[in-house]
Amino acid sequence: TVAANLSESLGINVHNRNAPSWNTHQELVALVKYTQPYSLSISLTLSNDITVACVENVIWDNKFNYIDAPESYIAISAKIDDLRGSIKGRSISRVVKDVLKSLFPDTYTLLYKVKNNSENINKFVSKCSVPKNIIVKKFLENQQAMLDISSARGAEHLLVLQPLWSLIQKNTLNYNYKRDIYDRIINSEYCNKNLCLDLSTVFPNLNSTHMFNGKNLDQAIFIDQAHFSDLGTEAYSRIISTFIENKEIF
Repeated sequence: TVAANLSESLGINVHNRNAPSWNTHQELVALVKYTQPYSLSISLTLSNDITVACVENVIWDNKFNYIDAPESYIAISAKIDDLRGSIKGRSISRVVKDVLKSLFPDTYTLLYKVKNNSENINKFVSKCSVPKNIIVKKFLENQQAMLDISSARGAEHLLVLQPLWSLIQKNTLNYNYKRDIYDRIINSEYCNKNLCLDLSTVFPNLNSTHMFNGKNLDQAIFIDQAHFSDLGTEAYSRIISTFIENKEIF
């Protein structure tokens, strides 16, 4: 993991407070609830904030009030009938999927990834109805809150914009939309004053050989749109580690 690599390269203890699919809303809550002393908080993030804004909150008429709702909040709330918390029964298809997942976890995961390949997962972004400035504003508000919390605790805060395959392969459908959001954030007043690192521009020469195709694990940097292989984790961890060392945070 990135946390393990930073621990080793910097000679520090890195506590990973993250969980799968989190966005900055959940990162902020996790930081608030962290009670141990620390010197630096790192937010490696952004993709899920865009996903939530463009997909997860569209069912509400006042959707702009829920730009940074927790990812999968709608899927979770759909299982509840009313405010008393009556849980809906599972459908037959859901039961079958759960059984297959428990019996053949590796095969299930592979088939799921094939079905939801990186291109299909991100087609929505090219049609996203949420103005980019609204996503940027909410994202930076969460970052500012994390910065304020860490500063009050005598610590630094580092925002790291995660690299995405669609930002390396410019012919993808959502490139322009996401690139503009990334650029607005890295060029914002917040990033002009505070610690920010945009990993999406670090390796601009990556090509199809660096996307995992089932056979090229020795070359692959990305497994899918947003997740690294071990090789990718090591490569991007080195960039973060070097940035921290150059800033002489410790």
